[in-house]
Amino acid sequence: MSADEIAGLLVGLGVASTISRWVTAQINQMQSGVSLSTKLRILILIIGTTTGYEAVRMAIDDALVFVLISILFCIQFPIDLLTHQLLRIPTVLILIGIVMTHSLEMFFADRLMEHLSTIVLAALLSLGFLSVHLVSRSSLGRGDVLLSAPIAIALSPFGPTHLAWWILIAAATCCIHALMLVRSKPRHLPFGPHLLFGAWLMLLISV
Repeated sequence: MSADEIAGLLVGLGVASTISRWVTAQINQMQSGVSLSTKLRILILIIGTTTGYEAVRMAIDDALVFVLISILFCIQFPIDLLTHQLLRIPTVLILIGIVMTHSLEMFFADRLMEHLSTIVLAALLSLGFLSVHLVSRSSLGRGDVLLSAPIAIALSPFGPTHLAWWILIAAATCCIHALMLVRSKPRHLPFGPHLLFGAWLMLLISV
C-alpha cells in the first residue's frame, strides 16, 4: 500500500467520522427517539475509507465526483432509512458541485458537446423520476426526484448502460429490503438509500 493510499484511507476515515456525528445530530433533531445504529456508523466508515483509498488512484475529475457522491451517500442514506426524509440542501450542494466539476473538465478538454449530451441525458432521466412522482406520489417522493439529479449527472458520462444498471441495482436491492421486512409490514419503504447504493457501486466499479 502506497503512502497516497494510506493518506486517502485516513482522510476518508476522518471525513466519515465527522459526517457520522453530524448525521446523528440531524436525526435527533428530525425525529426524537431515533438514533444512528452501530451498523450504520460502521457502514459510513467503510464508505468513507473505501472512497478515500480509491479516490487517490483516480483522475482528479473522477475522484471529485466519486467523493461528492460518497458524501451524499453518507449523509442521506442513514437519514432516509431512519426518518424517511431526505435533506434538500446537501443534495442541492452536491448537485452544484458535480455540475461544476463536469463543466470545468469538459471546458478545458474542449468537449462541450459531450457535456451538453450528458446534461440532456441526466435531465431526461430526472424527468422520468418526476413523472413517476406525479403519477404516484406515495411510491416516489420529491426528495427522491431531487436526489436522482446529481446521481444521473454523475453517471451519464458513462452512457445509458450505466444508468440502466444503476436503476436495476436500486430496484433489486429495494425488493430484497422489502422481502427482509415482509413480516413487519412497513407502511413505507424509502427508495433513496437504494438509489445511493446503486450509484456509489456503479461509480466504484467504473472509474
